[in-house]
Amino acid sequence: MAFVTLLRQLLRHKVLLALALVAGIAVGIVMSYRVTLPFKLESRQYHVGIASARVLVDTPSSQIVDLGAPAVDKAPAVDIGVLSARANLLASLMTSSPIKDEIARAAGVADGTLLTPTSASGGGAAPALSGEDISESSPEANVLRASVPVLASGSIPIIAVETQAPDPGTAAKIADQSVTVLRDQLDTLAGTEAIPADRRVTIRELGPARSTLQLRGPSRVIAVAAALFTFLAGCSLILLLAALINGWRSITAQERSGEGAGTGARLLPVRRDEDDELALADDELDERAEDDDVFEHQAAVGDGIEAAPPVGSQVGSHSWRRHDAG
Repeated sequence: MAFVTLLRQLLRHKVLLALALVAGIAVGIVMSYRVTLPFKLESRQYHVGIASARVLVDTPSSQIVDLGAPAVDKAPAVDIGVLSARANLLASLMTSSPIKDEIARAAGVADGTLLTPTSASGGGAAPALSGEDISESSPEANVLRASVPVLASGSIPIIAVETQAPDPGTAAKIADQSVTVLRDQLDTLAGTEAIPADRRVTIRELGPARSTLQLRGPSRVIAVAAALFTFLAGCSLILLLAALINGWRSITAQERSGEGAGTGARLLPVRRDEDDELALADDELDERAEDDDVFEHQAAVGDGIEAAPPVGSQVGSHSWRRHDAG
């Protein structure tokens, strides 16, 4: 019954109800589409290709399979923590120029369109993107991320490469070329510095990059929910305004009726007082008239004139005779 009552109240305000419906539809459209002039709708959802690869930072004598202590004539042992620190350094180099630019050229990406995140100092801020023309949220963006996973026991010497491109093929190519270019740069630098082969850092790709197609942008379900919420909020506002207006009118009517009743209550004592005063005045006049009649009667008796008793007197009904003065 309450729902029916609310529905009937809403239907009394058809114009406001239509405006709430239009507002809900507008919110849903704006969340789902970009509205451009002249009234062109462009969907906010888009598909991008993403790919991932894993790179192991190791030594020529792999630390994964060789756990024995080295002999005296061999290279000194390398701690796993040292390799984790090298992995962090290499991940930073991979997303910085000139290695980043070389990766873009090897993958066939235009210069200045490969975006790479740069870690902010302090660890609490979100990573920023280094790029020029487009943003990460654009469907045409090419993004390269490189990080070192952290486990409960600490960092591990693995670089996690994550890429984004307009299609999965380009994303996988960027991920594979990032590993290849990093390895070539390290080999070139080691050769230039004449570092022995048994002391060089080795880059091992753990399988080819895996890619897939991913849908980005606001969900249609969220847009419908936002439109419905806006419409219901508008209906609630209509009912609230109607209740306020009705309450205001009711209080105003009660105040007016109370003023009328109060005025009548004040007039009654005034009228009663006036009647009492008039009644008292009439009584005084009657008493004065009786006194005058008695006085005239007494005066007539004193002169020896027979007269009728005054009206309302208690004197018996007998005749009055005139007596001579003698």
